[in-house]
Amino acid sequence: MSMGFHVLLKEERLKAGLKQNQLAGKLGVSSAYMAKLEKGGNTPSPDFVSRLADVLNLDPVTLFLASLDEGKLPDTMKVPVQRLKEEHELLSQDEGFRRMIENLQILDEESRSKIVEIMNRILDLFLKNEKSGNHLINPLE
Repeated sequence: MSMGFHVLLKEERLKAGLKQNQLAGKLGVSSAYMAKLEKGGNTPSPDFVSRLADVLNLDPVTLFLASLDEGKLPDTMKVPVQRLKEEHELLSQDEGFRRMIENLQILDEESRSKIVEIMNRILDLFLKNEKSGNHLINPLE
């Protein structure tokens, strides 16, 4: 099982050799906000998670999935999110997947944004398909 966002955040901040206030400065947030995040007292926005991934040079999907508070999700989302976390954990153990993530991290911001947009469209369609039973929608249309 993957660790919580607050644990992952602190661990990765320390690996990067940054103090809370230094990381907060790089992200444009207060030190108090960073402290609350590391204690599990706040849930970060997807935009913050993306910026954090850039600053710490981490896989944004891992951070995003870790940031989802399953206790606050609607019941209809709990099982799909748990499946996504399990699949991502399995994929992250795969060498090819790790290389793909490394390649994504070296892309410029515009290219990365386009890929994230496509991933979001795929996720939206997945959720729509779950409700309708239709599994033939092309997310790139």
